[in-house]
Amino acid sequence: APEGTDDGIKNDADNPAYLQIASQIKTAEEQHKSLVTQHDSLLEQQTKYEQIIAANPGIEQQMSKLTRDYDNSQLRYRELRERKMTADMNEQLELDRKGQRLVVINPPAIPDTTQPRRLYLILGSFLLSIMGGLSSVILAETIKQSVHGAAHLGALVGATPLAVIPHMYTEQEKDHVSRIIPIIFLLLNSVYVLRNILVNILVNPLRKRLRKKGGKANG
Repeated sequence: APEGTDDGIKNDADNPAYLQIASQIKTAEEQHKSLVTQHDSLLEQQTKYEQIIAANPGIEQQMSKLTRDYDNSQLRYRELRERKMTADMNEQLELDRKGQRLVVINPPAIPDTTQPRRLYLILGSFLLSIMGGLSSVILAETIKQSVHGAAHLGALVGATPLAVIPHMYTEQEKDHVSRIIPIIFLLLNSVYVLRNILVNILVNPLRKRLRKKGGKANG
């Protein structure tokens, strides 16, 4: 077979039709190679675009998050700027007010009496304390399951006892009572002294001011 060149054309070929067909085949092969290369490039671009489209929702979410953060930052900035303006205005007002003296033209009036009257308050407190003490005693006796006297025992049992033995105090109970009595007297004296101190501190200065006010009014 005759030797051919690298492009597939025989060395001794001199037929114009053969040469034309061989040239067309070579051109078609070159076009085929170019189209294959272009096809691979288009496939690569298609894969790249598909990846971008697949990642688009995530990018949109990030964009939305960044937009929200930006809006929140803008709102926070406006709030801080308004606070700063308010603080600057208050500071300027304070600077303008420095050196000014406060003069009280009409002093506050001191009440002469209480509403309700002090006597009613004392009586009400006294009655409430008595009622509270009686209520606590009644509640304690109701809760405490003990027998008081022969009549109570007869009411519970249904029969009157034949004899009643009175309570006999022991030496320990007598000592306990003898120790409690001085403590009670000491507490009562302390309450009395505390009451006098409070009256001298709270009530007497008020009376003195009321007397001074009354004297000025008469004068």
